[in-house]
Amino acid sequence: MSMNGVSDLLNEDYVLNRLVYINSAQHGYSEIMLNTHLAMFGDNNQGKTASLAGTKLLLYPETSLTNCAEKFCFEGRDGAYSTEESYLFYFPSPHSYIVLEVSNPEGKFCMVLYRNNQNWGYGRFFVPAEYEALRSVFWNDSEDSFPPDLSLSSVGSQLKSLKAIQVSDEKEIASLMFASFRDSPDRKRFCVIPLKDGDSKDAISAFKKIYQLAFDTGSSKTETLPTAIATLIDMGRSRDQEKLDANLIDLIEQHNQLLDQQEWLQKIENASLTWRKTKESFDESAIRIAKYSRLYRSVNHAVEAFEKSNKKRLSEIKTPFDDVSRQKHNLEENIKTSDAEQLIFSGATEQLVKQLVRSRNKLKKVKALKARYVNMPIDEILGAFNDEIRTLTESIKTLKEEDGAIKSLVKLNTRRAVLEENISGLESLAKETEETIFFQLRNEDAADVLHSLNSQLCNITSVIDPETKRTILDFASLLGKDGSGRLTFLESTLNEVPYNKFNIEEQRVKWVKSIENYCAELSKVRKDITVHHEAVKHDTIEGVIEREDADLNKAIKERDLIGGLEQLEKDTKETEVSLAAQQSKQQELENKNNEQKNKHSEIQREYSELSNKLTGIQKEIDSLEGIKANLKTAFSFIRPFDLQGEVDSLKEIKSEDGLEVLNQAKKASISFREFEADFNTLAIELPHSEIDPHKRREDLHEYNQLIKIHSTTFDTFEYEKTKHDNAKQSHNQLVNNQLSELKDSKALITNYISELNQDLNSKHVSNLSEIKLHVELNSNFLALLDTLDKHNIQDDSLLDPSFYSSLLKFVDKYFNKRTRRLKLKDIITSIQYQYTLAETNEVVTKSQSGGTTSTITAFVLAVLLKRITPNYVKLQIPIIVDEIGTLDGKNTSATIKQIAEHGFSIFCATPTFSPLVANLVGRWVSIDRFSVTAPLVKKCHMHILPAHIESFEGQDECA
Repeated sequence: MSMNGVSDLLNEDYVLNRLVYINSAQHGYSEIMLNTHLAMFGDNNQGKTASLAGTKLLLYPETSLTNCAEKFCFEGRDGAYSTEESYLFYFPSPHSYIVLEVSNPEGKFCMVLYRNNQNWGYGRFFVPAEYEALRSVFWNDSEDSFPPDLSLSSVGSQLKSLKAIQVSDEKEIASLMFASFRDSPDRKRFCVIPLKDGDSKDAISAFKKIYQLAFDTGSSKTETLPTAIATLIDMGRSRDQEKLDANLIDLIEQHNQLLDQQEWLQKIENASLTWRKTKESFDESAIRIAKYSRLYRSVNHAVEAFEKSNKKRLSEIKTPFDDVSRQKHNLEENIKTSDAEQLIFSGATEQLVKQLVRSRNKLKKVKALKARYVNMPIDEILGAFNDEIRTLTESIKTLKEEDGAIKSLVKLNTRRAVLEENISGLESLAKETEETIFFQLRNEDAADVLHSLNSQLCNITSVIDPETKRTILDFASLLGKDGSGRLTFLESTLNEVPYNKFNIEEQRVKWVKSIENYCAELSKVRKDITVHHEAVKHDTIEGVIEREDADLNKAIKERDLIGGLEQLEKDTKETEVSLAAQQSKQQELENKNNEQKNKHSEIQREYSELSNKLTGIQKEIDSLEGIKANLKTAFSFIRPFDLQGEVDSLKEIKSEDGLEVLNQAKKASISFREFEADFNTLAIELPHSEIDPHKRREDLHEYNQLIKIHSTTFDTFEYEKTKHDNAKQSHNQLVNNQLSELKDSKALITNYISELNQDLNSKHVSNLSEIKLHVELNSNFLALLDTLDKHNIQDDSLLDPSFYSSLLKFVDKYFNKRTRRLKLKDIITSIQYQYTLAETNEVVTKSQSGGTTSTITAFVLAVLLKRITPNYVKLQIPIIVDEIGTLDGKNTSATIKQIAEHGFSIFCATPTFSPLVANLVGRWVSIDRFSVTAPLVKKCHMHILPAHIESFEGQDECA
């Protein structure tokens, strides 16, 4: 920027030159010049208004289309477009870009918007170059086509080569676009529109609302004006403190505080006599309690000293006593446990003895039964029993059959014959052993292995010839025994066959025993034959069956006894071992228990000695309890002070000392209660914010701080009274100043609207003789001003509470609850257009036609845009007039002329071609006339270039 001369400093041009859509807003590639008038013709829904509305994306410092309807007010015939609809319209593809070229005092620069796919977001580059320098990034002009790579990485790389900066922070974007930075050319390089208040939120909000009027020229909308004009008024004021920013809530609170303080000072004055009486009773009570406290502490100290001495002696004995008591208790518990264990072991031993007696008796009985079968192996005995059981079972079965007795007789006779034969054979074997084959072999080893193989071989008496003998001996040589006492054949162990050595004498005994058994059985068989004969004869077979059943049960029982002999012997042995162990353990427990009982007797003697000593000391301790009881009673009357320093030492202590302490406690207590009564009276007359009236206080010390508080209150009464009078004067002056600002705000708004109306009426439009903005202020605000005028705030007295009541109602309803401030925009209810018809002098508030409203809105927009920027700024941006075809010729001409005279360009849109509009605007284009040859994005095909713009030959393009 040139720095030569004052005029250069005071005149700065800011121009929006060019708007470029790349795959956006239904444009494939379009360059729309913004610094000259332009009329756009095309059917509805072709994107005329949307093409112009896209400037909001560039001029508003936003980075996302969330809350789109609120931020951008993109609207169609059916209402506001949604975020998704708007985003996909302006950024339908990653290849979508929108470019704005701007001229400012530092030169030309471009702003490039791109899609970033995050929360409906878009980003932007600021490029310090005119669009001619970067057109090739987006469009191949010579081939009329897109470049091969329109990705963000490629575009961003090329823009950064032109020293572009990429900005995503909204505050930084606002700072670059709206703060002029006159003292910093590098920052000013990217300023689009320098606002009076720079990048303040209020200034930017006002600009948005004013710029939105560019899209409302065809409607009667005026709700955007109050906030915008209130902000413009604030921006135009010379000092920040002159803004209407009165904290009325603070004034109300301050008034309440002054009222409270006034009441408080009056209460202090009224309670002065009660205070003096309370202070006197406090001092007297302090003297009495101090005297009582000294005596109490001395006596108590002496009691504690004597108790300490006794406790020391007590502790010296207590430790060994506790140790002996513990040993005594442990021994008693152990003896108790041992006695219980002995009792349990004694019972268990007795049970084992009984069990052993039963086992031995049973074993004796079984052995006597077995003795009937001398030297006969158990298995043979069991075999004999099984034979007997089988015989009895078959006999019983036979007896139960038809003719059973006869059949049984036959079997008995048969058995008798067999027994007689067996007896005869065994008698022969017992007498003539030389006839057995074992005797004939004359080989003990052969006899042993053959007897082991089958014990019945020893009963064979056949005469063998030498050849047979050799055969038998050869066979016997194949048998033998292994180390475990088992028979082997061909040196292989026969696991189930034990090796039993054959002894002829033992065998002879067995034969004799077998003869006896057979004889006994033969005797029984003969008896049975006789019985059966008698049964058949007398038909008493049932009795026979019963006897047979009895014999069967006896045989089974005796067989089971002999079969369990081995286990019975084993169980008896185990019981004997368990009993021996049990008796040994029982004896061990008995010895141990006797030792513990002896030790307990010794400990008991020591325990008795120590217990007697403790009892003596305890009697001495108990003797002090009378004095301690008096001290306790005295303490309950009134708690003594905690004295500083040493306490008087008493070498001896008497019961009279305790009585004296109690007597002085009663006197001190009476004095303290009298003081409490006086203090409570004071508390009622003068409630103090620093004193809790419900808290219970136990002694005079707790009142000490409260007396100090009251002392301070009464001592500073005169000072506080003077201070309060001064505060009332200051408050009234502050109220007067703040209320003056409230009153001035009305005049300020009225005057500002008047200035705007003068600008609006500098030009005449069609049949309108006068155009102005009609402002309507909040009725409650006006009512408040009337109320304020009724109160006198010039003297030193506080205002009537009704004054603040009116003020508070207004504050509660119209003030910002967070900042507690009233802003200008809050007291403007509405701003409407008002004009006078030249022909009838009729004043009209509601427009008669959309054309009239469009004309007035365009005027207002031009005036407000001039006022939102500093005086030294000349701003040229497009003002959009939608549906301009609805205006008559005079209004159209006046609208275009008014916008041009304020230095702005006009953008018009209408569905059908209008020669009048084309002639007045001077430049026009049909938006659907040209399309890109090869669109990259579906529905993005429009193609508008400066070369496509039509104009009347020789007409000034910047008319």
